[in-house]
This record gives sequence, structure tokens and C-alpha cells, in this order.
Amino acid sequence: MSLLSRLGPKSQSQGQSQKTFKSSTSPLGRAFLNSDATAAASAVALGPTYGILGSVGGDVDLAAAESESEVDVSLADLAAADDAIDEARAQFNAGNYPDAFATYNYAAQLIHNNAASTARWFLAALFQLNLNLYSLAVKGDETLANSHQKTRCLEEAARTMNKAFSVCATDRFNNINQSRKWGVYYICNLLFRTYFKLNQINLASNLIRSFRGVDLPDLSLYPIAHVVTYRYYMGVLAFYDEQYRKAQDDLSFALINFAPLTTPARIHNRKLLLTHLIPINLLSGISPSDVVYSNHPELSDLFGDLVNAIEAGKLGSFDELLQRKQKGLIRAGVYLTIERCRIICFRNLARRVFLIRGKPTRLELQDILTAVTVAGCEADMDEIECMVANLIDKGLLKGYISHEKLMLVLSPNNAFPSLDSVPV
Repeated sequence: MSLLSRLGPKSQSQGQSQKTFKSSTSPLGRAFLNSDATAAASAVALGPTYGILGSVGGDVDLAAAESESEVDVSLADLAAADDAIDEARAQFNAGNYPDAFATYNYAAQLIHNNAASTARWFLAALFQLNLNLYSLAVKGDETLANSHQKTRCLEEAARTMNKAFSVCATDRFNNINQSRKWGVYYICNLLFRTYFKLNQINLASNLIRSFRGVDLPDLSLYPIAHVVTYRYYMGVLAFYDEQYRKAQDDLSFALINFAPLTTPARIHNRKLLLTHLIPINLLSGISPSDVVYSNHPELSDLFGDLVNAIEAGKLGSFDELLQRKQKGLIRAGVYLTIERCRIICFRNLARRVFLIRGKPTRLELQDILTAVTVAGCEADMDEIECMVANLIDKGLLKGYISHEKLMLVLSPNNAFPSLDSVPV
């Protein structure tokens, strides 16, 4: 019989539970009573812990952080959580991931319910607890999917992690240096990761709205790893919402402050970041460097030919490549943004005609039509007028069309503004 079936719902608070679990000697109980960050993180671990304490951030005496508050916890709950974690470890080691997740999720709920009286010292354990929960949920769902069963673990994990977010965000500790609010962005990032894995982007947007009205320390004061990950997710969400300038700002910040590419996971994460940043930068006239392509050859395969076509104004080549790479671009989630780059490709072609003609203030639309045809794209004069009007409307070209004379009248000053000065 599993631990979950042995424990009734009243075991969380009923006095008789203390007789069963000897709560006074449970590792989690001692960690809570002693405000012991290392012991708490160790108690919730499925295996050796690496670097979790360092992610708490700030110069804080973790051992003394609880000194200003009273400990108000159910030792029976913590003892039950200890037993559940022990059973989850055994299930995990046996490869029974769905049951390991369910048991560990039960433990996480008990611990979250007793976290309200903790302070910043507890964040190390909270991070470890919820990171383990996410990892077990992924493995659990993979096992269920492979056996053609309905997946459920990640959705349940998200609900439990939301409680962890509340534990951090609603802290009322008087001393902000000891507050659990320093864990908000770590848990938020873990929830973002879960929602993206579930393809429930709308829930990520809801999470952002929950920040409103929460009095938090300035984002710049948080550990840089928390900030970089948060700005990455904010950038991707802005990307999907077509707020390209905000997406560019957030993703560029994340890229500049990204950790060195010392592990396969970091290389993969940087590739994901660049996959969204490159299309936005193309809208601003910024092309990937050779270093980007050398570090991530798969990005060269996906974008390289398209970038060359955009820069050279090869409209026909761009259309052909867009069609050929459609599946890969859709899979990467960037097809629509790359499709928007067609107008940049046309703008570059029109600018080439402008330069070849000696930068005149009047340019015959027939010249542009001829250039489009030579570039391998079929078009008629009506289409050219429409495309040029679109350039003017978007601020990519300064001038107006004389429809009677089929002439483009250009501004004598900066007829083709730099792309980075034009709203995207």
C-alpha cells in the first residue's frame, strides 16, 4: 500500500499523526525549527544538491534569518512530507516516475502549506523542491505518453508551483532582506517553463498580471540568473504578442548577460533565445554575425539563406526559401515574423534601384517593377503601387506616389530611413 493511501486527509493536522511519524525527529521538522537552509534543501532532494544555495542571492545570514519570526508549522505535516519524499525517492530509483511524481507532489503541498512562517533561509529548499517537482512531472508525463495514457503530471505540478509562487509573493516579513519575496522570479521562471512545456502560453500571461500590485524589490537587485531567465521569457511572450521592440529589448538583455557556453544545456538555451531574436533583429536591419552561425550551425541552416536574400533584396529567392523552410520555421515558432521580413526584402530592393539611379528625388515605378521581375518575382503595376504604399505607411520610405504619372516622389532627406529607427 502506498504512502498516499495510508495517509488520510486529516493526517496533515490531527494530533494522532505525531505518534505515527515521530515528528519531533523528522529531518524537515528539525530544519524548520532550526531555520537550517542546508538541512531543508537536503531533506527535499531526490539526490545530491548542486548549487541551489547559491541561487538564493544576496548577502544574508541564512542560519539566523528566521530569528525575527515565530515558527508556526505542523510538525506532523512535515513528518508526513519526509515519509512521502522517502517513498518518492524509492519510486524514482525504481523508474516508477508517475507514482514518484504523485508522492512527491503530495509532499510539496504539505511543505508549501507550512511555509508561511519561514523567511529567506527557506528559499534554497523551496527552489530544490519545485525544481524536483518539475523534473519528476516531465518524466512522469513521458512515461504516461509512452504507454498511451493521458498525461497529467505537469498540469498538477503547475497548480502546486502556483502555491509556491504565492508563498513568495505574499510574504509580509518586515525586514525585506529576510523576505521570501527574493524567490518570486525563480518560481515564476519555473512556472513559465512549465506553461511553455504544456503549450499554455495564456497562463504565462496571467502569471505576469498577478505581479501587479505586488511590492517587490527592484528586478536589478535579484540574482542575475533569475533576471536573465525572466527577461528571456518576457521577450518570448512579447514576441508572440508581436510587441517586437519590447521583445528585442528583453531578449537582447538576456543574450548580453547569458552565462558562458560551458554546458550543452546552456548552448541549447542560447540557441532558443537567438531563434526568436534573429527574426526581430532582421526587422531592424540587424543580421546575425558569423560567430552566431559558428556557435549554432543549425541557425545558419534555418536562417542563413533567408538573411542573404533579405539583405540583397532578392525577392524571388526569399519567397522560394520561405516556402521551402516553412515547416522548420513553423516548428521554431518564427514563421510569421520571418514572413513579415518580406517587406524589408522589398525595401532593400527598392533602395538598390534608388542607389543605381543616383539617389533621385523621383523614381519611376516601372524601374521598381523591372527590378522585382529580374529578382524572380511575378508582379504587375498595381502590386508595385500597393507594396510601395506599404513602405511609406510603415515609415520605411519617405515620399509619396504620383499615381497619374506612376512616379515615386522621394524626400530629399533620408528617403530610406535606417531600419533600427523605424518602429517594428
